[in-house]
Amino acid sequence: MTLDWTSLGLLLAVAVGLLAGLLLAARRAREAERRRADLAVRLAQWRAQALHAELWLDAAGRTRMRSDAPTAQLGGTPAEWDDAGADALRRRVHPEDRALLDAALAAGPAAPPENPQIARYRLQRARGGYGWFIHQGRAARDAAGRPDGQWITLRDITAEQLMEERLQRSQRYFQQLVDSMPWPVLVFDASGNIVFVNRAGDVWFGGSADSLLGGTLAAVLPPDEARRQAELVARVLAERGVQTGEERLTLNGAARTALATRTHFASDRGDLVIAVWSDITARQQMEEELRKLSRAVEQCPVSIVITDPAGAIQYVNPRFCQVTGYAAAEALGRNPRILKSGFHDEFFYRHLWETLRRGEEWRGEMQNRRKNGDLFWESVTISPLLDGAGEVAAYIAVKEDITARKASLEALRRSEERFKLAAQIAGLGIWDWDIWANRLEWDRQMYALHGLPADAPVTAAEWERRVAPEQRGDFRRLVNGRPGDASSALEVTITRADGAVRRLQLQAQALGDEQGRRRRILGAAQDVTEQRDVARRMQTMLDEMERANRLMSGRESRVVALKNQVNQLCRELQRPPAYPWTAARMDEMQTEKSSA
Repeated sequence: MTLDWTSLGLLLAVAVGLLAGLLLAARRAREAERRRADLAVRLAQWRAQALHAELWLDAAGRTRMRSDAPTAQLGGTPAEWDDAGADALRRRVHPEDRALLDAALAAGPAAPPENPQIARYRLQRARGGYGWFIHQGRAARDAAGRPDGQWITLRDITAEQLMEERLQRSQRYFQQLVDSMPWPVLVFDASGNIVFVNRAGDVWFGGSADSLLGGTLAAVLPPDEARRQAELVARVLAERGVQTGEERLTLNGAARTALATRTHFASDRGDLVIAVWSDITARQQMEEELRKLSRAVEQCPVSIVITDPAGAIQYVNPRFCQVTGYAAAEALGRNPRILKSGFHDEFFYRHLWETLRRGEEWRGEMQNRRKNGDLFWESVTISPLLDGAGEVAAYIAVKEDITARKASLEALRRSEERFKLAAQIAGLGIWDWDIWANRLEWDRQMYALHGLPADAPVTAAEWERRVAPEQRGDFRRLVNGRPGDASSALEVTITRADGAVRRLQLQAQALGDEQGRRRRILGAAQDVTEQRDVARRMQTMLDEMERANRLMSGRESRVVALKNQVNQLCRELQRPPAYPWTAARMDEMQTEKSSA
């Protein structure tokens, strides 16, 4: 076939066009391949660098796409997470949170991106234990915009959860701490209205939190005193400082003297004033009584020693000089160790000083040495005297020569040691109640205490039936303590299998799991039936010895009266009486005088 030049040109044009098309298609294919490779690289980077676990699940819960975080944070194999991410989550969720996960998975496909489905639950982590996670589920769509399962983001919030729990515990602790304070505490806002009252404030102002909150002190104070209180609060708010001073208040018709402190506090609720009152009415009265008694101390039949915080003697009364043989001038400025006999070891004195440095009163007996070398025994009470800042300003020791009494009580001491030994060798039974398994276990001594064979099955209910009916409520409270509580003790009457009635001393301690839930109750039981009989006989012996001791003492009625005054002062200071038997002795002396 013969081609003319026109046909040849047309064919050549078509060939060139086809070649250009092939070259363009090849270039587009290369660009598409490059884009796919680039997308694959970015996807791999996203999977590796995602901070949180990311899952794209289809409607059946199968994994369409995911980050690497699930395997790193929650464990498992890549194949497990690539297969069915929803099932992988269900296998790791805490049993108590399964319903939360299922609800979140069900709602996620319908949740828009701007309002995702939020849930909080616990998942088992790769490194062990459960952790708290925030679940955010939102609808996923394919390239055509059709619904295609859901995107899930899981963020580990365990540290945040623990911080929140600690914050809540701190808030509860602060509330309990303020409520346990013995001083009235009120908080006023910038308008002078009361926004907080602790328990002591409720009691002191004679109202209740409901009646005081949102109002002023005008509800519980006379008008002029209420105005004065409002002016003081306004001044502290204006000066943004601290105001302290003594105040006289009329509460429930009675005049009181208080040391008040008002402090400005800037909070997220605005400016506040924290007011604390310390009732010093009783203290002022005590100070007056102390001034009266100080004159009597000079004639007191017991030794009085006052030292500074370092232990240097600042004062001794005449009785000290009579007992020890040291003149006042010889004792002043020296340490009470001048009386040290060497009888007590280092631990004795270390314990004494540790007690005093804690601000507590120390009581005990000491063997000391007089100036002439003679040994003697003293009953000693040492109390720290605190200044206004709460620091120890001095130590006061009240000492009584008990040398003769010690000799008369030695026989009684030996008797007490015998009874203590009898108590120590009394058998203890151990019991263990697994609450979750509802299983009660006893050791052999527990079976023996209840008169049961060692292979007899026991339950908590069966044990309770052996307790006296009127004590079963206390028994249930004993074995239902909370983890963290101090151990509890209870004495109960039981009926043994052989019908014998015995008294048992029970001790119990609750143990919990990591979430603070009760898991086990551990305890001990001791038959104290014979001990109670021993205690009654011991008291009879003590009564006999006390009557003998009173006949030997021959103290003057003035001494008893002074000790009664000291006892009264101890009660006002809320301390145990220094001479518990003195009041009874005064009554006996008055009876003896009346009989005479």
